[in-house]
Amino acid sequence: MSAAKVKDIAVPARRRRRREIVAWTLAGAAVVLAIVFFREHRLSERRLAAKDQELEGLAAADNDRRICLRELAEARASARDKEAALALVATPGTQLVQLEPQSGDEPYRATVLLNREHASAIILVRELEPQEGKSYQLWLIRGDEKIAAGILRTDPTGALQARISQEVLRGGRPDAFAVTVEPEGGMPQPTGPTILLGKVPAA
Repeated sequence: MSAAKVKDIAVPARRRRRREIVAWTLAGAAVVLAIVFFREHRLSERRLAAKDQELEGLAAADNDRRICLRELAEARASARDKEAALALVATPGTQLVQLEPQSGDEPYRATVLLNREHASAIILVRELEPQEGKSYQLWLIRGDEKIAAGILRTDPTGALQARISQEVLRGGRPDAFAVTVEPEGGMPQPTGPTILLGKVPAA
């Protein structure tokens, strides 16, 4: 076979190899791009999901604040006390603990404004009308321990704003707050039905 013919055969072979290399390179690039696209898509979905959760959290927080402000407006309190409650709402780290009725469709509600860093808390109550011979008693719950946190002496409309003792708060992070109906003057430990209960959100 002449050198010219060998050269003619070698040139197409080199071209085929070049085309194969290019084809494999393009295929590899396509796979890499597909992987990158898939990862970016997943990251984008996660970011969107995180944003949705963040917006839901903000909406919930705003709703809690609306409830709190309504209870504050209806609470029996001086202008100074209401200013103190508004200041606590605006303090970084303050949590809003919603206490919900434990039976039926009772209208009463309560909110505890809790700032653990400053050992400060205020309870706002509405539509918890006084009962003759009975007292509404607030409890701070920490684990299995139920700590008496004060008698709630509401006005005739059932409204109240009151500070919770710092001594009670300094014992550690509370898990929940509760209100029970007790004999007049209160009890060292709960004996009556729990009418309001609210878990403290995780920080």
